[in-house]
Amino acid sequence: MKQNRSTPMIAILVVTAFLIRLIQIFCAIDFKTGFYKTEFNALGIGLTILAVVFCSGAALLARNTTDIEESGWIISRSTAIFSGVLSISLFYELFAERFVVQGAVWQVILMKLIGFAAAGYFTVFALSRTLNFKMPEILHTIPAFYMIIRIICSFINISSLSLIAENVFLLASYCCALLFFVSYAAYYCADLQEIRSLYTRSVLAFAFCFTTSLSNIIANIVGGYTHISLYSQVVLMALSLFVFGFIYEKFFKAEE
Repeated sequence: MKQNRSTPMIAILVVTAFLIRLIQIFCAIDFKTGFYKTEFNALGIGLTILAVVFCSGAALLARNTTDIEESGWIISRSTAIFSGVLSISLFYELFAERFVVQGAVWQVILMKLIGFAAAGYFTVFALSRTLNFKMPEILHTIPAFYMIIRIICSFINISSLSLIAENVFLLASYCCALLFFVSYAAYYCADLQEIRSLYTRSVLAFAFCFTTSLSNIIANIVGGYTHISLYSQVVLMALSLFVFGFIYEKFFKAEE
């Protein structure tokens, strides 16, 4: 499928997945307990599966785009802006001392250290795009290590099925973001990443991170849904915007 046809379809799939997730939160989940409502248990599980299918479908379309081309080392201002936003959100989470993990001291310390490293990386990345200087290639591996630690700490602290939908989407988002940042590091450090795979992982990460974060942020603001930390969802939303900026810069910028 040509890129000019697959792109609108990818956008439709991502928006549909987001709407399904939003419907699931407001219709199938009890805001007080985090459990599925008894009468809507099957509906809640079904909507989870549907949202995952639509997000995965967006990546499948990206994988089967036949004329995808990489734009080269063109720099987009949007990527610098979104990198700055992601850096600010990470620093804010650090100073607010609110993490997804609320476990052992070593987990909090580890998350703070890697969080500072990641926030610093995205600050430097934004400045490198603004001031036009080249970063040391090894620094591009930091986001992947950040996601590894985040996944480990989040997984260790998931001990209840009461928030099964949240666990599925949160861990799926982190895992997809890790896949993206591994490809991202390979692209910047060694230029070894195959373009179709990079595009597919970018779309997959954006689909899951956008669907998960925006639906939870809306539910938190509108309905007081506090079972997932708003801080972590803001970071995830900023991450999805960064991935979006990367997709635009690397695969669409040359078309202007």
